[in-house]
Amino acid sequence: MHLTALHLRHFRNHSEQDWQFSPAVNALVGPNGSGKTNVLEAIYLLCLTKTSASWPDALNIQHEHGYFQVDGWFTKNEVSERITCSVQLGQKKAFLHDLIPYERLLDHVGKFPLVFLSPEDTDLIRDSSEGRRKFVDGILSQASPHFLQDYQQYHRTLDQRNRALKQMAMARRTDLTLLDAYDETLLLLGERLSQARKSFLLDFLPHFQHQYHMVSGGHEQAGISYESSWLDPDFPQRFRDHRPQDIATQRTILGAHRDDFLFTLQDQPIRKFGSQGQKKSFVMALRLAQYDVLAQQTGHAPILLLDDIFDKLDEHRIQHLIAHINQPHMGQVFLTDARPERTRAFLANFSRDVQVWETT
Repeated sequence: MHLTALHLRHFRNHSEQDWQFSPAVNALVGPNGSGKTNVLEAIYLLCLTKTSASWPDALNIQHEHGYFQVDGWFTKNEVSERITCSVQLGQKKAFLHDLIPYERLLDHVGKFPLVFLSPEDTDLIRDSSEGRRKFVDGILSQASPHFLQDYQQYHRTLDQRNRALKQMAMARRTDLTLLDAYDETLLLLGERLSQARKSFLLDFLPHFQHQYHMVSGGHEQAGISYESSWLDPDFPQRFRDHRPQDIATQRTILGAHRDDFLFTLQDQPIRKFGSQGQKKSFVMALRLAQYDVLAQQTGHAPILLLDDIFDKLDEHRIQHLIAHINQPHMGQVFLTDARPERTRAFLANFSRDVQVWETT
């Protein structure tokens, strides 16, 4: 599986641009601000129906234009498939497969698995539990349509319950029957989400620990543990008993949306005790393990996006990553760098096909 061609029109800083890509390694090199990362974001969009940034789709429209369109031609199982995404100001996003619109975007997620390694990945360690949940849930969503459906329904119900709690506070009247209906759905779906995350970690952890051993040289024991209310068998009753606090605060305090994953080195939280180098090794191992698990569960080598990683990693980690993406079993790779001569030096002895694009 690989992306054969890409066409951008009025997407971010690209007025109109076409690319024909190698199925192996593609390097986009050029000065900062020349649109390298925007190409990766367009690929991300075609694979996952949205960009990695959390802003609205309309903000991806080039300045002073009213729409953008991104077209990609993928080859999968020797069959060419065209994916199109277009956004026009004031209208709903259009997402098409071979020019036929999807009825539900979730039906597309997972068709073209993707992993994105970026300099911001250390935020997974530093920031709140939300980012770590999104990391795990993002892998599960690509690997399992059933998980993605449960995830979206859970969060729709959660939003509805929270709005209802606010409306009840304004009206000074509690609708217990309505809350019972929301609670039943949240408990059912929350248990399924938590069980899926628990099972995922059992499969993911050996891949991650192997990758951390390779990246770091095997000097420390890295770990990930799952922290969930659902590990308590009495949680459903505790959730129901917590309703007065939810009514008072006008939000749902307990549930699968509060789960977390604890990242450790030598059984100590890496967030507090890890060095910058250890944190970089940790997140690289997370992404490489994500790649392994998606390849295993989807049956296709994911597309790997590496954004501006040479400036952020030391020589040892760069050499490990370069050796990794040069392996024959690896799928298609896209990387960006602001220094063309550095990229050419790193890729000079590759056994895989390498195509270098210069952006200006």
